[in-house]
Amino acid sequence: MATAPAPFQIFVEGKNDQHALVHLLTRNQIRYDHPPWPANYPKFQSGLAEADAGDAVSEGAEAILRVMDKVVKTHAGRVVGFVLDADDDPPARWWSIRDRLATVKVDMPHVPSPDGFIGQSQKFKPASESG
Repeated sequence: MATAPAPFQIFVEGKNDQHALVHLLTRNQIRYDHPPWPANYPKFQSGLAEADAGDAVSEGAEAILRVMDKVVKTHAGRVVGFVLDADDDPPARWWSIRDRLATVKVDMPHVPSPDGFIGQSQKFKPASESG
C-alpha cells in the first residue's frame, strides 16, 4: 500500500543543505535535532528520482529545476519549498526558478528579496480555494 505524500516538503540540493537547514532551525529553537521529527514538520527531500532517468537519483540545483513544475503539480494543495544555492550567478538562478514556476502559474517578483519568496500556484492550489 502506497503511503500518502508528506503535507509539507522542502526540496534541497543535497544532504549538506539539509543538514545546514536542520542546524539553522535548531539554532532558532525549532526542535529538528533528533529524528523522528513530528508529523507536522516539513520533510526534507535531497535526492530526486526522475522519470526520464529511470531509477537514477539526481541531486543538485539542476535536478530540482528539472522537476520543479512537476513537484508543484503533484503536490497541489500541499506546501512545498525549494532551497537552491545562487553562488555563481544569483540573477540567472532567480530567472531560471522564475521561468520554471511560471509554467505552473506561480507569479514571482522580477528581483529576489533577501527574505526569500513565498508564492502560490494559481492553477494548482487547494480545492477549497479554487474558483
